[in-house]
Amino acid sequence: MTFLEIRETPNPNAKLLIFLNPKVIAKNAKFGSMYFTKDKFVIPSFLAKKLLIDANIESILLTPDHITIVKRPAISWFYIIENACEIIESHFNSGLELFDAEAHDTFYKIEMKDCVMEVLLLNFTNLKGFEMFFGENSDSDLVTDLFTLLAITKVIFLENSILISFLNDENLEYKLESLNKILYSHFILKNGFYNDKAFTSKGTIISNFQAQEKKLFKRRVGDY
Repeated sequence: MTFLEIRETPNPNAKLLIFLNPKVIAKNAKFGSMYFTKDKFVIPSFLAKKLLIDANIESILLTPDHITIVKRPAISWFYIIENACEIIESHFNSGLELFDAEAHDTFYKIEMKDCVMEVLLLNFTNLKGFEMFFGENSDSDLVTDLFTLLAITKVIFLENSILISFLNDENLEYKLESLNKILYSHFILKNGFYNDKAFTSKGTIISNFQAQEKKLFKRRVGDY
């Protein structure tokens, strides 16, 4: 098998499938990495969907140069690995990519209200919690790009959405197009909200924001 190299991991229920084809790695380089489980509401990868059809596979990690497969503990790899390798080889030999062509439509959707755009996150749960930013932020390239490229006054991270407040409601179509380009570059190509070593934020963080206060804040989004 020349397309993939199978490597063991410290976890006996996980194996790495390393891509050996440099053309595949180069083609995947534009993407980030993403973790999928069977209970994921949306899976924007036909390859991950095909692999997860196997009842014995619990999760998949897709990266530009390898795939990690985690199986059920009680099942032998003998019944899994050969089929998985065949699926992966067939997928890339058919000219398909790591993620679906319209993957961005399943990562987020945008709702607009006056000068506020709310980015509803459909496939991400790694926000730290409530954070408010009033300018560029060294811990988040996404926040820096938003303030650098768009005329905005503040960015707010919630649990499952991002609120972006613009200076005015002019040229909304252009702003929406620009916002989509920024979000695509981070959610698909970079796949992240924070820089690699960002453990604290320079934004105004309210770490003990109570559930009742969150609900009140969400109801008053239009007022800020």
